[in-house]
Amino acid sequence: MLPAIPIIAARTGLGTINHTLLTIEALHKRDIKPLGVVFIDAGKKPAPQDMISENIEAVEGFSGIKAAGVISRIKNFSNPEKECYQPIKRICSSQVSGVGNFLSGLSVS
Repeated sequence: MLPAIPIIAARTGLGTINHTLLTIEALHKRDIKPLGVVFIDAGKKPAPQDMISENIEAVEGFSGIKAAGVISRIKNFSNPEKECYQPIKRICSSQVSGVGNFLSGLSVS
């Protein structure tokens, strides 16, 4: 059994830099290092790409924790698009051996 290692889910919009850095700081104080950050663009209107890029750059720059990518709004949670899994697969397969194989077996149609 693999130990539980958190992945931070951060929104893409305004205020995410502060919230995400505070989350990373709280984990750090508990000697917990997250695998990374996945940004979620779940608003009714997509966040501007320049804001997303700025948020990713700031979080990575100030924390040293890598961002795995952005998950766009999921329209159907019963059958999410395959692209929704890519950031999670990317961060897990590069950081923890065995997790990528587990994620490859997920039923994504």
